Amino acid sequence: MGRLVQVGVPEVLDEQPGVFWSAGNGVEGCKGECVGYSGTTGTDWFKETRVEIPVGTSDVVVRAVPTENGFINARTDFVGAWNQVWSLAPYPNGVRETEHRSMYEQFACHAKFADRGLDGGWNTGPSWDLESWYRDVGMDYALDPIHFLEDKCNWH
Repeated sequence: MGRLVQVGVPEVLDEQPGVFWSAGNGVEGCKGECVGYSGTTGTDWFKETRVEIPVGTSDVVVRAVPTENGFINARTDFVGAWNQVWSLAPYPNGVRETEHRSMYEQFACHAKFADRGLDGGWNTGPSWDLESWYRDVGMDYALDPIHFLEDKCNWH
């Protein structure tokens, strides 16, 4: 098992999964106290899979951090990319089927619409954040370019 680290304290994690606690980072999902775990190094398409669990809830936030190859290749291979994400860290317990579908739909949306911006960054952000409490909208909605422009994969 990994070691406990406090979020916000700079630390280089080795290849062991990391377990962490945060008093709150002000980011959606972990505005208050959070616990979780992460896995790093190991796939061509993802640098890190981070699972955050806000204390006192059954909510889950997954932050998948793509590599350059991940941004490019996940566009056409959602299943392969999803499998690489979960090869880095265990899938969270207790996720209901509708939550699972919603997180996969958010993931597919981020993957399909990832594109370089004029500033050189990726339009879907440096991490693909998947929140379990977002509604299950179905793949047709999730992969519709109009809905992407409206929601940026963050439908509530």
